[in-house]
Amino acid sequence: MGKVPTNELSLDDVFNLLDNYARLEPGLRDYLEKTLVPRDFDPDEIIVNEDTTADFVGFITKGVIRSYRLDEHRNEHTSWIMMEGDVAASIYSLLTQTPATETVIAVAATKMYCLYAEKLKYALKTWPSFHLHRAELLQKYYLQNLQREALRQKTNAYDRFCRLMELYPRFKGRVLDKHLASFISITPQHYSTLKRKYQKDHPGKLSH
Repeated sequence: MGKVPTNELSLDDVFNLLDNYARLEPGLRDYLEKTLVPRDFDPDEIIVNEDTTADFVGFITKGVIRSYRLDEHRNEHTSWIMMEGDVAASIYSLLTQTPATETVIAVAATKMYCLYAEKLKYALKTWPSFHLHRAELLQKYYLQNLQREALRQKTNAYDRFCRLMELYPRFKGRVLDKHLASFISITPQHYSTLKRKYQKDHPGKLSH
């Protein structure tokens, strides 16, 4: 077997993540171990298509995924980017079981442990303590969404770029500049200009 990448997480890491919020009950842990489905996605493979209904939440153990929406000119606007240790879903579609308004796609080769909607519903009904995990995760990603929106509200594009570098250093080298440009609502050309300015203002901060 080849060497496992150092940034790849295991199923035990998924359980440790959940245990950080509240200790998983033994029965619940056993249930999740049996029902979490490992899935692999190739680069550029669509995970959730716009106008289809999301049916699982995924615990990312390897790779990068992003969500984007299309405007009237078919330009992509990146909503969020997730990596190892994140929990990803087209959350509104999953919770309401209505068609997604965004596309979720793998940026790189990605592995997730997926908990499907009916299994999630059963776990919440059978082990009420699992509601705490759901609440903690929803709160975490709701606050992250507010953080992203605050970043995009900055009028000055260079301020948005600097804030991006401050908040998301782990994106460096793993997410294409054109996707980061759409994440902060500027063109790729403008992003390149701001990147050169940032490299000049912050020597050594960027190496790509």
